[in-house]
Amino acid sequence: MHTVWLLFGPSRRTFTNTIDLITQGVDSVYRELRTLYAGIRNATAIDRVYEKILNVFFYMIAFFAGLLIMGLDA
Repeated sequence: MHTVWLLFGPSRRTFTNTIDLITQGVDSVYRELRTLYAGIRNATAIDRVYEKILNVFFYMIAFFAGLLIMGLDA
């Protein structure tokens, strides 16, 4: 098995560089995905706040429109 490894396996230096290259690539992709995930979470939170604010205005307008339809003064 050792001779097969020496014949087909990479040298220690190449192996280390290959592992470093793979881990750096995986790490950079992981960081980008985490950044994307954090951005999506932040955008979702901001959207929920905007929705709540717009709901307040909508229901206020609907309330006053209902009062006008019934002929009551606000």
